[in-house]
Amino acid sequence: MGANDKQVAGDHYKANGVQYWDYCVQAETPNLEFNAGKYLLRWRKKGGVSDLEKSIHYLEKRIESRNRYIGSVRGGAYIPSLFEKMIRDNAVTEAETLIINKILHWQSVSELDVVIFDIQELIDSEKGK
Repeated sequence: MGANDKQVAGDHYKANGVQYWDYCVQAETPNLEFNAGKYLLRWRKKGGVSDLEKSIHYLEKRIESRNRYIGSVRGGAYIPSLFEKMIRDNAVTEAETLIINKILHWQSVSELDVVIFDIQELIDSEKGK
């Protein structure tokens, strides 16, 4: 039995196809970006707005680290066909796809600032319901 054959506590990561962590391993996604994307991917299935806030928190740490010249200088590699399949297999919305793409494949810190703004809009929209 492999790691993809089980999940501890829930089924919010179970995809019939490409799982998020499989994509991130292939793309060599840095840790902070991996976690920020993970929380964004699962927020509707598990933690709600709290998961969106956690995603922002990880992005704030990446920005803080880059401003101190520590850590990754960019996100992971972009593997188009695998990314698209992972998004489809995990039933991610179009808006969330754009955000996850920016998180995983950023090239400048200013892109991460935009991502935080985008996630905050999701939070505001959800709280306004």
